[in-house]
Amino acid sequence: MFRRPSKRSSTSQHSHARSPHRQEHPPEFIPEPVILPPLSEDSSAAVEDSIWFCHDFILGAGTVIIQPTTKLIVLIYHPGTKTWFLPKGRKDTGESLEQAALREAYEESGYRAKFLPLALPSLAPLPPSERKKREEQDNPNTGPYPSRGQSAASTSAASSASRPPLELNTEPIYMTTQCAARRRNGTLYEYITYWYVAFIEEDAEREEDTGMPDEKDYESYLVSYEEAMKRLGGVQKVIVDRAYKWWRRTEEWVEEELVDSVARLGGHQSGRGSGHSTHSRAQSRSREYHGEHNF
Repeated sequence: MFRRPSKRSSTSQHSHARSPHRQEHPPEFIPEPVILPPLSEDSSAAVEDSIWFCHDFILGAGTVIIQPTTKLIVLIYHPGTKTWFLPKGRKDTGESLEQAALREAYEESGYRAKFLPLALPSLAPLPPSERKKREEQDNPNTGPYPSRGQSAASTSAASSASRPPLELNTEPIYMTTQCAARRRNGTLYEYITYWYVAFIEEDAEREEDTGMPDEKDYESYLVSYEEAMKRLGGVQKVIVDRAYKWWRRTEEWVEEELVDSVARLGGHQSGRGSGHSTHSRAQSRSREYHGEHNF
């Protein structure tokens, strides 16, 4: 999916721009950049350890908005540039990334979206209270969830019997970086964007005139997954593809867990034991996913 970056010439403009001290030495003594391997099937190559001053980077947030009842995705269209894209923008001072994601989604699409909990294999740790609950559960975390470096597409859904209780979360599904140039003087900076997955109800109505002055002519459309794959390109196409597939997979897992728990409950006639505790957890996961969303 991703192509490993090629090595840059020692005399390239960006090499000097990023490491001004290297200009003091002859070109033959400038070390070649380190090329690291891809992190997984879903990610590009790892990057060297870096440090960026606040003047040299900006944080942003973007959102994949899904309408679960229709299986449609919200895309933005700019008539002036004839381009399709996902809602995204810069984080304001004092604003959290989550707040920025939902605000930008509303401003650019006109829809008031909410975060969609998914069974994402995020590296973010559980809070201490949730970790304690997990330790007390009688079902170990040894199921077929994709491990680090494993793609969701390569995970078998056949072994649901050994699947641990789902851990739904609304953590970012992707983080992207883009080296951009300032309009006023052309100097470079890093644009770091965190991408979330959100949803809108079936009866959601698009509000008009919600964008900034330069976004007034944006148009938003609900399109199928196949149409989104045709309209989008680059990293946004990858993000929508993974977000959509993780949403469908989460729906399957939630239903499978509930069905499996009912089957296990039938084998525990005493009304006690792991059958009832597992069923209770499965019901809780189902309410967490379906309860407030009315899917």
